[in-house]
Amino acid sequence: MTLRLVGFVLFVVCMAMPLVYERARATEQLPPLAAGESIVLGSGQSVAVPSGTTIVWPDGTKVTLKGHQNIVNTTTGAVITVSHEATGPADNIVIAK
Repeated sequence: MTLRLVGFVLFVVCMAMPLVYERARATEQLPPLAAGESIVLGSGQSVAVPSGTTIVWPDGTKVTLKGHQNIVNTTTGAVITVSHEATGPADNIVIAK
């Protein structure tokens, strides 16, 4: 029984390693965007933004972030725009993969 448990634990750890590596892989963290600012993200770049920020993917898909502490994955070439009315903390992270 103990050998099966050890095998199971090793299996789970080996399966989780790619996920841990992906999370730990360095991205270029850009300075947080302030109200009224926009940026086009390049591959591997990330930026902190406040609630109310709009993300437009290269295919035209548009999303407005609501809330706090969100992590959003997008693609290279996404346009990130912070509304002029944004006043909260830049605690959402947008990452271009």
